[in-house]
Amino acid sequence: VDDKALSYTPGTLKDIRQSKYLIDLGGGDQWVDWQRVREAAPPCTEFIPQPDSIIEVRKAGAEEVWFEAKVKSVKGGYTVAVFLGSGGGEEIVEWPHFRPAYSRVAPARSRPPFVKQVFQLTDSRVHEWFKANEQRVVSDVVSKSKVLAFEVDRDVHQIKLLGAEKACATAKMLIELHGKHVGDMARVHSEREQLSAKLQHERERLTASFRLEFPVDKELIGLVVGKGGATVRSAQKAAGVDKVEVDPDGPRVVIVGPSQESIEAARELLEFVSRRVPVEQEQIGWLIGKGGRTFKELQEKTQVTRLSIDKAAGQVVLVGTRTAVDSALAYMDTHLQYLSEFEHEARESERLRRELRGITLQEDDEPAAQSARGKGRGGRGGGESRGRGGKGGGKGGRESAAREAANGTANGNSAAQAN
Repeated sequence: VDDKALSYTPGTLKDIRQSKYLIDLGGGDQWVDWQRVREAAPPCTEFIPQPDSIIEVRKAGAEEVWFEAKVKSVKGGYTVAVFLGSGGGEEIVEWPHFRPAYSRVAPARSRPPFVKQVFQLTDSRVHEWFKANEQRVVSDVVSKSKVLAFEVDRDVHQIKLLGAEKACATAKMLIELHGKHVGDMARVHSEREQLSAKLQHERERLTASFRLEFPVDKELIGLVVGKGGATVRSAQKAAGVDKVEVDPDGPRVVIVGPSQESIEAARELLEFVSRRVPVEQEQIGWLIGKGGRTFKELQEKTQVTRLSIDKAAGQVVLVGTRTAVDSALAYMDTHLQYLSEFEHEARESERLRRELRGITLQEDDEPAAQSARGKGRGGRGGGESRGRGGKGGGKGGRESAAREAANGTANGNSAAQAN
């Protein structure tokens, strides 16, 4: 942000040092105060500005920079804009070379909107996996958490995150989940210890006062209100809002409070949603986990209120606050990525067990066969009648050895079935 020219130049956040941001503006890196940095303006559709309203305009010859301007007149799809900054002047522009003045409608901030957080990797082997699969992890974590930067340190066992505090908290949760599965996969091969870390989450503060309302499904009103209104009272006290009303006819929730932060905080505590997520039949057991362990971990980490399987419809049913349900969806998606890899490992382990049992059975057959051959030769060493008896004895020895081998095979088959 250029306070004199009232212009906004797009850049890339590269680092944070206390109250300073390192920004790449295309022509080199520059350290600036956080007050001079704002989030990128959201995309907007074509609109017709009103005379005397404030808009942002791209000047001819400065296509990457947006300048604040006041609308002088609008006619035939063309807008005459008078620039408000130190450069002054006016220009005739048309869509899409103008947009709403984002800085005029965005709430003022009392502290930096972005932070830098460092996530320590406690296992060196997990760190090596992250380095080797950085593109895969970055794509998954960044797309779901909306952090602005994600960097795996090549030398130190840590990951650097840049973004809003809430985005960094979600990213930490997903990094932890990736690390846990990497540890689980490693234990299949060598009993590797899994990565563990604590999830930290804190919403950023906003200063503008606001009245906020949002719809709620009729069947979820009971969760919003709580027993005897306990949930509403608890949210009102925790968020510091003045009033919370639940309108069953809407149905909707209306929140009135002294600040934007308090209203958003109350909404996060009270906005309950329900989602039904289609899953394949073979994915259900993997999602539930042994003894329901995975479902339990998912519920503990995301704080989703209700979690169940509708087997008839082939769906996972999630009920909770919007934040909790969004986190649960991200958790499930990442968890399911590892299903095929675990199934492959299980098949390989079973193949190796069968091969090992086959080798063991061959070794058990050798002594029995040698014993049978010894008895046959001893019988033929006697007289004629004894020789025939010896032959008979030798035959009996061979039959006995065969029976022993058959019993061994049967026992082996029984063991295989038991296994």
